[in-house]
Amino acid sequence: MALKDATSLQTVEAAASSGQLVVLHYWAQWCEPCKHMDKVMAQLAAEHPQATFMRVEAEEVDQATIKHEVTTVPSFVFIKGGAIVDRLEGADAAALSAKVAAATGANQQGASGVAGAGKEGLEERLKSIIHQQPVMLFMKGSPSEPRCGFSRKVADALNSIGVPFGSFDILSDQAVREGMKAYGNWPTFPQLYVKGELLGGCDIVLQMQEAGELKSTITSML
Repeated sequence: MALKDATSLQTVEAAASSGQLVVLHYWAQWCEPCKHMDKVMAQLAAEHPQATFMRVEAEEVDQATIKHEVTTVPSFVFIKGGAIVDRLEGADAAALSAKVAAATGANQQGASGVAGAGKEGLEERLKSIIHQQPVMLFMKGSPSEPRCGFSRKVADALNSIGVPFGSFDILSDQAVREGMKAYGNWPTFPQLYVKGELLGGCDIVLQMQEAGELKSTITSML
């Protein structure tokens, strides 16, 4: 089945009323990761003809965006029997494929073995990302284009003290986003790491900045 475009909330609701699985891709024209995920959605639509795959332009079909409480793009909403059964934020093709397979009942055999291997591989990947730079900020968006106010504040704080830092957009990878919550036992973002150690989130960083301790603390950890 081909990937479809939803031009209104009514279009979405008509598809949802069919009773079969409907996967909605909320996208925006300015969003580069959305273009990649369009290709993934098209492939999934061909592989799973028993489901309906639809693109919804978040800023144009705003009634659907509001109803489904979509706050970022790309976002994916899974509807079955008229109810939302799952969600995914970020351009994570592997996670999207896995969720579609689970929702359609495909590839259930051997799932536990794959999950175990995936967990070990994810932890190694997280360690690799954390050590990409001595100072790493896990944030929503990028320092030049933050996608949440808290991420913007921490990036601005680091720029204000002249500390070079790397960053990772957790909205671009759902596996990393969820993995980092467990890895550092810290449930929210942004997260600031220095030499592989979690310094803290937005509140802690801003408190250090206000006290004039942010630069000295980071420098002492390097």
